[in-house]
Amino acid sequence: MKMIRTTLLIITFMLLGACDAYDDMSSMFEKQNLVQEYIKKTNGYETQVGFNINNGVLSQVTVYFQSKEVKDISVKELEKISLVAVAQSFKLTPQTLNIAIQSNPDEENYKELQKTKVSNHQKPAKSTRRE
Repeated sequence: MKMIRTTLLIITFMLLGACDAYDDMSSMFEKQNLVQEYIKKTNGYETQVGFNINNGVLSQVTVYFQSKEVKDISVKELEKISLVAVAQSFKLTPQTLNIAIQSNPDEENYKELQKTKVSNHQKPAKSTRRE
């Protein structure tokens, strides 16, 4: 059984190498690292980068920032930082650029927040505008 699996893996890698899919994917992961390194070098932010490719089209790139690092930075500025880094690293233009802000809640504070009662949101006043 192990021999069959090893043989299938070897054949798979040979086929991937022959159609350049392996090279394309490995270069995409290098580009992912380039985005992270560029943002770290130019702005000092630790980021994570994800991407989706569908039929050779770069459908989306997502740049994840840590909330503690970018709490005072506008979304517009984060977008600019991300766009420049992606443009410097990827040849393909992404159809969508997602900017995500990750938060790692402090466990102690989180437990306190769970005990906090949240008041009901007030319903907006009825509009007096006539249609």
